[in-house]
Amino acid sequence: MSEQSLKLATRFFKLMDQPAHLNNAETVKSWSLIMSDCIGESELDFETFKTFLTWVVTLNPMSAEYLFLARDPAQTLKKNLPTLLRYFRAYQKREAAKSARDAKLNQTKKPKVQGSYKMTDSGDIE
Repeated sequence: MSEQSLKLATRFFKLMDQPAHLNNAETVKSWSLIMSDCIGESELDFETFKTFLTWVVTLNPMSAEYLFLARDPAQTLKKNLPTLLRYFRAYQKREAAKSARDAKLNQTKKPKVQGSYKMTDSGDIE
């Protein structure tokens, strides 16, 4: 059980609103092993996998619903990992495209102003 997989198991447990019936050492150990398998299978780095867990539990209504209803959410995550990763990668691409589009739209070209201008009370420019 690595420190990273333990951190991921703990994060997943917290994201799942810390279900009381799973709040025990056996669950943490089991989930840590599952997280280790999942991060290896996903080929995501640690930080991206943390983002993936947040997306799975809080931003994707479909997976959030069935994970909250599952008897063992970590095992359910592992079972559905290939499909969830496909959707997550599509989500990442969509967000990157959206960010690029927004950045392009937010670039405003300011007209070059030479000299100093002043507006009079009547609205004229001096």
